[in-house]
Amino acid sequence: GATSNQFNEFNNFTATTVSTGSTVTATYNATSLLTRFRSNSGTNSPGITADATRIKIQYNNISEFDIVVGASGGGAAYFFLDFSNGITWAGATTSATAPQIDLNTASAGFNHQTIFCGTAANITSGGTNMVVSSNSSSEVRITFASAQIVNGINERLVPVGATVPATAPIALNFTGTSTQTFTLGSTAYDAQKSVSAGVSTIRFIRNGGGNFTTAQLEALFDALQYQNIASSPTLGSRSFFLNTVEGAFGSNIVQHTVDVQCALPVSWLGFDAFQNNNNVMLNWSTDSEQNALHYIAQHSVNGTNWSDIGTIAAVGNSNQVNKYQMLHKKPQSGTNFYRIQQVDVDGTKNYSKTVNIRFKATDGTLVVLENPVLNGELKIKLDQTSDIRLVDVTGRVLFTQRVAAGNHRLQLPALSKGVYYLASDASTMQQLFIK
Repeated sequence: GATSNQFNEFNNFTATTVSTGSTVTATYNATSLLTRFRSNSGTNSPGITADATRIKIQYNNISEFDIVVGASGGGAAYFFLDFSNGITWAGATTSATAPQIDLNTASAGFNHQTIFCGTAANITSGGTNMVVSSNSSSEVRITFASAQIVNGINERLVPVGATVPATAPIALNFTGTSTQTFTLGSTAYDAQKSVSAGVSTIRFIRNGGGNFTTAQLEALFDALQYQNIASSPTLGSRSFFLNTVEGAFGSNIVQHTVDVQCALPVSWLGFDAFQNNNNVMLNWSTDSEQNALHYIAQHSVNGTNWSDIGTIAAVGNSNQVNKYQMLHKKPQSGTNFYRIQQVDVDGTKNYSKTVNIRFKATDGTLVVLENPVLNGELKIKLDQTSDIRLVDVTGRVLFTQRVAAGNHRLQLPALSKGVYYLASDASTMQQLFIK
């Protein structure tokens, strides 16, 4: 229609064809992430197949697509959508191809799915992932739902091999607008981060301006890895959508899905350390084990440098409570730190919490005056001021109190009937019965 300047917008297409004398101009709409085909003439033919305003969009693979229709002029605009190959063009035509990404060239389709558990998940797999490119790309976009990032700063994209800075992790829990810069090879990349309407976007552009070559895009795709360094990653899927822009055309939008499926080899139930005469007794327990090989008790005097005390074989595979114990003979005077290293059958390691105990060689005595304990009243005698602790059979501390030398009656919290253990700073751990 007259003064309509109508337009259509499409994405995910493979190629386009227009008349050589077309009045249609293609531009990239960075807001809708679609290519806009707009008539640059205010007066257009009313013929629905007129060469001058006809556009042929080709899809090699399609399950769905977006289309926007509109007009930037004041006149009436008319549109006709034909899903066939269309009639023969009246005159010469010009064709162009859009960039195409294939995240996994070893499988059908363009998407990529990986399972994550402790090791990094590569964004791409297979050979050349930029399967069609003009060798001049202005940007790469990665978008994802902000709400799916549930492990905070522990979830991140890492451009492996970045030299400036050396690691350059991009935390995925960002909430505002910011930019990170890193270098891969000799190319400096800016990662521009933003959030809008619950969608997080990372836009990679060349630092200092200019376009990426195909080789530089390949280097970026191959370097990017999803990592989750949380001690217990939240299970579930994270979906990331990628595309690139070359001139007026955006590439197909491809999806990388990371399925976080971590079954931890050990579920820690409790761990504690007690002075036992001039030794330290370590007690720990688990409530499930999967492919666990053994446990190594480790000791440190500063909480940083660790040495092995001894090794105990793990039950291996179990869905019930398992208890372990080890004696550390002759620890150093002062504060001693302890942790348990669990080793899986494939060599994977994880650690218990770290506990510490202040050790003092002494003959100090803790005497339980009445055992079993009745009505929750604990009667004890101490030779010197000490911290006393009551723990259950799994090593969980249930009661602690600093008590001066002498005889005392202490009211314990409400506890189930059973076996417990009582210790002070300088006495052997004692078995306690509560009725």
